[in-house]
Amino acid sequence: MKFGLVGKKLSHSYSKTIHELISEINYSLIEVDDINNFLLNKPFNGINITIPYKTEAYKYCDVIDEKAAEIGNVNTILNKNGVLYGYNTDYYGLKSLLKRNNIAISNKRILIIGNGSTSRLTEFICKENKAEKITVLARNPITTNDHINNFQNYKEYNVIINTTPYGMSPYYEESPLFSIKDFYRLDAVVDLVYNPSKTPLIIEASSLNIKAVNGLSMLIEQAIKANELFCDSKHDPELFSQIYKIINSRNQNIVLIGMPMSGKSHFAKLLSTSLKREFIDMDSYIETKENRSIVDIFEYQGELYFRNLETTYYKEIAKNSGLVISTGGGIIENRLVMNYLSQNSVIVFLDAPLSYLKKINPKNRPMLKTKSSIISLYNKRYPLYNQYADIVVTKDTFDEKRLKNEIEVALNEYFST
Repeated sequence: MKFGLVGKKLSHSYSKTIHELISEINYSLIEVDDINNFLLNKPFNGINITIPYKTEAYKYCDVIDEKAAEIGNVNTILNKNGVLYGYNTDYYGLKSLLKRNNIAISNKRILIIGNGSTSRLTEFICKENKAEKITVLARNPITTNDHINNFQNYKEYNVIINTTPYGMSPYYEESPLFSIKDFYRLDAVVDLVYNPSKTPLIIEASSLNIKAVNGLSMLIEQAIKANELFCDSKHDPELFSQIYKIINSRNQNIVLIGMPMSGKSHFAKLLSTSLKREFIDMDSYIETKENRSIVDIFEYQGELYFRNLETTYYKEIAKNSGLVISTGGGIIENRLVMNYLSQNSVIVFLDAPLSYLKKINPKNRPMLKTKSSIISLYNKRYPLYNQYADIVVTKDTFDEKRLKNEIEVALNEYFST
C-alpha cells in the first residue's frame, strides 16, 4: 500500500475514484480505529486524512507546511524516508470552491455550522478574506462559539457554511439542522457534504432561490492538489472540469417524473440503454416485492396502504446511485419521498400536455378511470412536478429520438455545472 485515504468510516467516499482519475497511482480507502499506531508505523508514501483524525494527525508530522501550521491541522501527509510532511490541501479546495461559485466573503457576515477541524479551516479562510463578522454555531459550543439552537439570532447574516457531516451518506436526513427561511440577507449557502449531492440544507436554499453549493468541487480540488504532492508534478487545469462531470454524473440517479401515461418508463428504459445505467421501474419494483399488481393493492388494501408501501420502497432505492428510475405518477404528492429522491438524483419532468394525455386510454390506471379524473389529477399535480424538477422536457412530439436526445443534452449540461 502506497497511497490512500485514512478515516473511521469511508463507505461514502469518492476519493479512490477521484485519485485514480487524476493519475495512475494505486489509491486505497483505509478505515482505522486507531490513527496513532498507523502513523507510528508509517506504512505509506502519501495519505489523505479525514474525519475524525485531521487534528490528531497533525502532531505526528515532523515538518508542517506554513498554511497547515496556521490552520492547525493537516489532511495530507507525505512520508519521505521516514520523515512525515504535513499539508492542508483542503485550504486550496475551499478557496477554489468560493471563487468558482462567486461567493463573496469580504465584508460579509459568515455563519459557520460546526466547530471541528473543517470549521477552523473555514474560519481561517474567512478571516483571511476579511469577513465583516464570523460566528460559529455548534451543538457542543466551546469558547466563543454559540449554541446551534440560537440560530435565529443571526438572521441578518449573508453566507452560511455547514462544516459538519450532518446528512452525509448513508445517514440521509429529512430536514436541515435549522430552517433558513427567515434569513433575509442570505446570499449563499455552502454545505461541504458532497454525498448526497443535495442535502436538506441545499434543497431548502434552492427552493428559496438562494445560491446553494455542495462540497464536491472542494473535494476534487483538494484531491488534485494532494495528488500533485504525491506525484511531485503539476496537473492540467482542465482536469478539474473533466473529473467533476464524471463524479457528478456517476454518483447521482436520474429520476423521471410526470403524469401517468406520459412515457416515463419508456424513456427511462431508453436512457438506461444509451447511458449504460441500471433501470428501475418503481411500479414494477413494488409489484415484484409484493408479488401482486398495484391494481390489486388499490382494490384490496386501498390507496393509503399503497402510499405507505411506496414510501418504504422509494427510501430503499433512493440511497443507491447511478440508476435510471421511472416513478409512479402519484409519488410527486409524497413530500418525504421526493425529499429523499432529490438528495441523490437529478429529477427530470417529462411534461406531457393535457391535450395529449386525454387522447390515451387509461388502461390499468386506478387513479384515471375517466377523462375528468385525468384533468383533475393533472391540475392537482402539475405545480408539484415543476416544483421538484431539475430539468423539464416538454413532450410535444411523438419523435422519440428527438425527445431522448433533448433529455440527454439537458443531463449533460446539468452534470457539467
